[in-house]
Amino acid sequence: MKFACFGAAGLMALALNPAFAQAEPSQTNQDFMVLEAGVPADLLPGAAVGDELGEYRFTVEFAPTQNNEFALIKNMLQRSGVFSDVLDELSDQIALPENVPVIFQECGNANAYWSRDDHTVTMCYELAAQFFDDYSMLDNKFAPIFPWADHRQVTIGSTLFVLLHEIGHGMVTLFDLPITGREEDVVDQFAIFILTNSDEEDQALAERPSRLALLASYGMMRTELPMERAPRHYWGDEHSLAKQRGMDMLCLVFGSDPDAYALPVIPGFSMIADYAEQNPDAFTSPALIEALNRTDDFNLIPWMRAQQCPMAYAKYEASWDYLIETFMTPKSN
Repeated sequence: MKFACFGAAGLMALALNPAFAQAEPSQTNQDFMVLEAGVPADLLPGAAVGDELGEYRFTVEFAPTQNNEFALIKNMLQRSGVFSDVLDELSDQIALPENVPVIFQECGNANAYWSRDDHTVTMCYELAAQFFDDYSMLDNKFAPIFPWADHRQVTIGSTLFVLLHEIGHGMVTLFDLPITGREEDVVDQFAIFILTNSDEEDQALAERPSRLALLASYGMMRTELPMERAPRHYWGDEHSLAKQRGMDMLCLVFGSDPDAYALPVIPGFSMIADYAEQNPDAFTSPALIEALNRTDDFNLIPWMRAQQCPMAYAKYEASWDYLIETFMTPKSN
């Protein structure tokens, strides 16, 4: 299934700090003290789907703010038109059972979250402002991937990826989707699925929506705490470790189109592979492995992991195709 979620205005850059989507606003003390057994959902394929594609919609609202910094962020996000365009395209391609509001607002902290009670997505101006500030922290290892990135593109692209991640949480809730892993990982995969399926064949790297996930993974990996300093609750968080999430995201984007992404994602492997192809007698098998290991530091993901990525992406893509067609599309379609 191909998604056409991105016009030219939507092709933005991204540098994502992993401190997003932590939780809904804090609960009362009494709520925290109640521990009850989970109730399994009745997974009835298509039972929650709306009657028609596009009948119900994602709606977007930009709440006013008195904070001058956040007002600038609000105007930047709102005037881009990207968020309304993406939400309109998604609304046309799945059968929501109800309207789903997406609200940009001042929250008091840098966050974004899906509310299982209200069925709304909240995007905080503080988080977008953090993305804007983090622009200056991009390092040289990733710089060749996105020389076109500026403050505006990084901020809009970062916020867009988080929005798709939170909408993934919403899809799991609204359609009772069956998942067999961490929900945080699953909705990362959903966001990447939407981005990679918005790519056009033979599209230049700088124009591919899927490149947003490369920069998201960069943000994940560069801000990880040193493991020896990580507190216990960090290991027990519902999210996978940030470096793991970043590696997984890189792997899936690379796996979606190895030809397009080999040079920026695994340049060391690409260099050795090209040399071996042009000089078939240059390496014995052990020497080839040694050469690949020597150049592995140039790769954004280890070359041995990269070999598994195309098949991993194919499996995830087939799974999301099945979920959308079975749980999120009316039987008449």
